[in-house]
Amino acid sequence: MASNIEDSKIGATMGLAVGDALGAPVEGAKPGAIKSAFRRVCDFVDPADMLADEKIYKWRKPGLYTDETQQALALLDSLLLDKGLNPEKAAARLADLSRGAEFRHGVYRGASSALIKSATALRQGAVWSASGLDTDSNGAAARAAPAAVYFHGNPGAVADNAAKSALFTHRNFVGVAAAAAVARAVYLLLDMDELEPRDRPAFVSQLAALCAEDEEMIADRYGAHLFDFDAETRTFISSTLCGLAERVDGPPAETADWIASNASRRSRVSISRPSAPAAAASVIFAVCLAVRHSASFEDALVEAVNAGGDSDAVGAMT
Repeated sequence: MASNIEDSKIGATMGLAVGDALGAPVEGAKPGAIKSAFRRVCDFVDPADMLADEKIYKWRKPGLYTDETQQALALLDSLLLDKGLNPEKAAARLADLSRGAEFRHGVYRGASSALIKSATALRQGAVWSASGLDTDSNGAAARAAPAAVYFHGNPGAVADNAAKSALFTHRNFVGVAAAAAVARAVYLLLDMDELEPRDRPAFVSQLAALCAEDEEMIADRYGAHLFDFDAETRTFISSTLCGLAERVDGPPAETADWIASNASRRSRVSISRPSAPAAAASVIFAVCLAVRHSASFEDALVEAVNAGGDSDAVGAMT
């Protein structure tokens, strides 16, 4: 049991922002490019050292978190203000942040296409349960931690509210189930002072079992709002976590390759790295890093962001 649950909640929220900010300058880069420019990212870096003459957007400043954290904070604000999740109000707040001229899409820094299109649909009157896209990206998962933080005392509400809030931008089954999985993982870890190395496989197996229950819940409660999904899709996250439990202590490179190749089976594009934006890859990768490096916040984040790809989202989830 965590010695101070309030500290754990603050740590989870701050950790999300730190991981996001650490990975933001190198988002989209290949590991080789990161290594060539920085040797190894262990602190907030200036993307100018890597991007050279390419256009550097002003949101990519050292130490500045991006839309992943902004969405998570907006969700947490809504939970606190409404004393729970009021999806109409929470979705409206998320959409309102896309207004204004600070950046191309309101205050959002580095907003994804799923967020942009969903926020536009909400502002034009779409219902919160019908504003999301058929995307299997990790955007909903990267903002899911507040569901675990707020509903820590009500475990039955954790995955349900993570899934419900995912619908604002995602109506792909894997994208929604992945958000519930991140919330579940954070919920379990909030109660732990330390995860012993010998307990890692059992922890991932426990998470997989809970996610299997959550996938059933998502199909029953929210299936009507989701785009078409088959039997394999509705168990994909939990079955992948079962596979991870067998590999979490294996050679890191082999586990990373397995995560990428396994994710390619359900993705619409070929996935070569576990840090790809697809939730089927990056959510599993983030869980793997968090569990494998549970004794060192720094080691977990350094490995997360130096993997390149969707480094800000992977950093936030880790």
